[in-house]
Amino acid sequence: MAVTRRQALKCMAVSLAAAAAPPALSLAPEEIAASAPLLPAWTVGTIGEYDWQCIRAPDAQSAILEYLENETGWRACIEANVEIAGASECECDFCIARRRLDVKRVEAFDAIVNPTRLDWLEAGLGKLCERCDYEVDNSSAEVVDGDVVCHDCMTLADWRIADPERAAEMESERASFERALDPFGDAVDGDPADEAEGRHHTGADPR
Repeated sequence: MAVTRRQALKCMAVSLAAAAAPPALSLAPEEIAASAPLLPAWTVGTIGEYDWQCIRAPDAQSAILEYLENETGWRACIEANVEIAGASECECDFCIARRRLDVKRVEAFDAIVNPTRLDWLEAGLGKLCERCDYEVDNSSAEVVDGDVVCHDCMTLADWRIADPERAAEMESERASFERALDPFGDAVDGDPADEAEGRHHTGADPR
């Protein structure tokens, strides 16, 4: 069948439109996952311990199972006994771990892909000091240049950044003790200089 001039022009127009169209983007699986909406954030860990993890799951039970799979490699009772799964009678690794866990919903992490130690502290949760890995919370740590630092690791220079008023008090106390030096030039007992400079809780000098 002969091709009319109108049909030829129509085919040419379709070809030109296809050539002008931008190429389709090909996303890697990890890029697709990163662009997908984040699931609700939960923290799961041992009651009274600092081993908590941020888990993304649709509900609390799913968050616990995800945590257990990460820690034990199982998502159900190893003994496959549904009646006692998680109960005190079962001594499999899964059930022992399940009994010690607690889970909490943390909406503050919903929009954060990988919460940092600072994010944990700002959410009112306990975490570890950036310098010594000591367990801390809002009452025992400060933020210095974006790092979570426990009070034992804080130096006077750190306090000038985190709490200038407290640093000024420390410097004033130090000056008072320096004026009270004995004739031999040794500081009197109770010199707050050590405390002001942030002597480490293990006895090491962080300066």
